[in-house]
Amino acid sequence: MKPFLPRIFSWVLLSGIVLTASSCSFSREDLLELEAGEPADITVNELYQRMTAATDPKKLYANAKTYKLVQEVESVSEQKNRDFYNTVVLFKKPDSVKQVSIKNGKAFLMILYKDGEAWYINPINMKSSKIPSGTPLNLVKTFSGMLKPGNQYEEIFKTVEIDVTYQAGEKYYRLICRVDDPGIAPYVFYIDAETYLTRKLETILYTQGGGRSLYTAISEDYAWFAGVKMAKKLLVTVGGKTDVTRIVSFVLNPDLPDADFTLTEPWIYEK
Repeated sequence: MKPFLPRIFSWVLLSGIVLTASSCSFSREDLLELEAGEPADITVNELYQRMTAATDPKKLYANAKTYKLVQEVESVSEQKNRDFYNTVVLFKKPDSVKQVSIKNGKAFLMILYKDGEAWYINPINMKSSKIPSGTPLNLVKTFSGMLKPGNQYEEIFKTVEIDVTYQAGEKYYRLICRVDDPGIAPYVFYIDAETYLTRKLETILYTQGGGRSLYTAISEDYAWFAGVKMAKKLLVTVGGKTDVTRIVSFVLNPDLPDADFTLTEPWIYEK
């Protein structure tokens, strides 16, 4: 199978997903549209191949050993209050991923995933808090797997179903992807049947108090970054709050020292 490409994911959202996750059941999936659509006219493997050809034709991303992604985020609350900050996402083979959230030039949250474990890091005092095993850690593993170059669908998801659906008269291939954790709702991807670009992701977030919210991420303005086609703009809505994330820069194979993926290294970032 072809690698999963990071077209509609933003690690800026990962902290909220982990913090709101709790044990749940797939019996509460009614917020998602999971009714069977039309049978697909291609297989899952064929769709993977066409998605890869559309977004990473030279396999530059798939073969990358490191990358650095910088994003700017505009966050809008239900009360229409606006907040602005940046995120920096670093990846280094085999599976080290670190996100830094920055406001006014100062980091206020870090998340590190490495060797199957994950931590929150306070950038002010550099103290860390390990993310507990079970559903919270499995969520981080899933998202980090999606962001890992060369990763395969079968390495991330337990099952992947494909069908065809229509929205506003446009044809989409729909992938319903489930992980091997009953506490995590399916990830439902909508792939444009003409361009083979991912246009939308839907899933469900569950809160500690038993509440739930539909999570929707819509990809817009695809453009080429370092030879890879990515959604320049991502609109994410959950619980009445909307984040608009825009790519500032994307660099493949930068020199990233191992110290960048430790719990104690004090990082300094540009705005």
